[in-house]
Amino acid sequence: MKICQQYKKHCFIGQRCQELSGRKLWVFAHSASAGRDYYILNGYLRNPGANPPTNESDFGLGIILEGMNCSVMTADELMSGEIPVDGGKTTEHTPLTVLAGLSSDALHRMTVAFGGREKFKVQLSRAVADHDAYEAKLPPALRSDYPPVLRKYIEDFLKQP
Repeated sequence: MKICQQYKKHCFIGQRCQELSGRKLWVFAHSASAGRDYYILNGYLRNPGANPPTNESDFGLGIILEGMNCSVMTADELMSGEIPVDGGKTTEHTPLTVLAGLSSDALHRMTVAFGGREKFKVQLSRAVADHDAYEAKLPPALRSDYPPVLRKYIEDFLKQP
């Protein structure tokens, strides 16, 4: 309850996004621009078909809140710079300031979660190296790099003392 009192805006996501109501999610990154709030959320999906029922990672959701409206997409779609609109029929550009804000906020939250800059830099360096080594083995058509803005923030973060 204290978290909802401190971060009231974040606690209403389940109320505004009915498909997320009742899910256990956490805010991985947040940015705001022009009356919209943009979130990268992570959490677990309930798999009642498993025996016993299990929770499985959802690999991240992108959420846009504008007034009482909620748009849900994958985190990759939001960070790609092209947001699906009109039920996916068309796209609109994600503002660069939003992509930068999400990237910066994610790195900040992860720094805190890992217990400080140095501990996080060690883990992030390993993750980037593992990702790059894996991607290098794939045919070019199957490679998926970090979104460019996030890649830049990661590289800058790793260069800082």
